[in-house]
Amino acid sequence: RVLNRVDGVKETAAVVAPGDGPSKLVVFAVTAADAPPVEELHSAMQHALSQELNPLFKIHDVRVVDTLPRTASNKVMRKELRAAYTQA
Repeated sequence: RVLNRVDGVKETAAVVAPGDGPSKLVVFAVTAADAPPVEELHSAMQHALSQELNPLFKIHDVRVVDTLPRTASNKVMRKELRAAYTQA
């Protein structure tokens, strides 16, 4: 929810890259048409995490996607996001 309040972001889901521990936090973001470039999103998201949650959380990568994969009950399928990140 903290990341969803960043300007230009509609929705986010965070996952940890498989096998890399908490040091590889990957954020998948659905953005608005007027969203800033990915580098600026990364910086704004990192600032939001540091200010509102924990300054030790470090975002390794931000991936912009059209939609987040969901189950029939509308839950985000993080397993699919992890798989997509490792295949890219």
